[in-house]
Amino acid sequence: MKTILIPIDFSEASTNAARYGADFACSVSAEKIVLYNAYSMPLATEMTWALVESEELKKASEAGLDKAKMLLKPFCNHDIKIETIADFGFFGQRIDDVATQVHADFIVMGITRPGGLEQAIFGSNALTVVHHTKLPLLIVPPECTWQAIEKIAWACDYQNIQETTPLHIINEVLQLTNAQLHVIHNEKNHENFNPEIIQESNHIRDFFKNRTFEISLLEGTDLSDSVNKYVFDNGIDWLIVVPHKHSWLANLFSKSHTKELAFHTHVPMLCLQQ
Repeated sequence: MKTILIPIDFSEASTNAARYGADFACSVSAEKIVLYNAYSMPLATEMTWALVESEELKKASEAGLDKAKMLLKPFCNHDIKIETIADFGFFGQRIDDVATQVHADFIVMGITRPGGLEQAIFGSNALTVVHHTKLPLLIVPPECTWQAIEKIAWACDYQNIQETTPLHIINEVLQLTNAQLHVIHNEKNHENFNPEIIQESNHIRDFFKNRTFEISLLEGTDLSDSVNKYVFDNGIDWLIVVPHKHSWLANLFSKSHTKELAFHTHVPMLCLQQ
């Protein structure tokens, strides 16, 4: 992993995520961190005023990025470069273009807890990026501080895993962190157990046969509650999710359930695209 892209809006949550991202970058020997701020111009009736507003916003964005860069330097070793990009536009619309521009391998982004304007803006940005970026996206809750990644739980739907899940990326993450894998799946009623789970479990065992991992079946009517309880009870450091259509996670990754899980989980959530 060479380049980590960190979107930042200078809120406390995004600044904390940037610090977390810097520590993560050091732990995986990344080469570069790119701090990215997207600014947009408020509506204006006069073009002259619009240009003035735009220029002032750019200056404020660049100043904020410079301050954030100085804040992160103590968290990085001398081998990691820190670059900044102040970009006119919106996070959701521009994130993939910026990621391509800087050759990013990974995105780290903060999220706020429910309540208030800050949550509405930056929280929505994080959820928008989940559904738009093709890169691995790590969403960092506001209270998280860096610690070595020892246990990673993958919320698995057990549906066509080989075709729909980027197993190679999960394997790369495990290799980078040297973490133990926990594969978890929620069934609302074990009496309606799907036998295909056994076959899909065998695919998982074959793929990760050289790694230490556990497979657990959860039972609960609320998916996010079941997942979060397992994470808490088992000391999980990261949660991996792979949202896609027509799956066990389809409801979890509807708009409302995504918010519920992302806003209430207390460990970083790594979102991967199929």
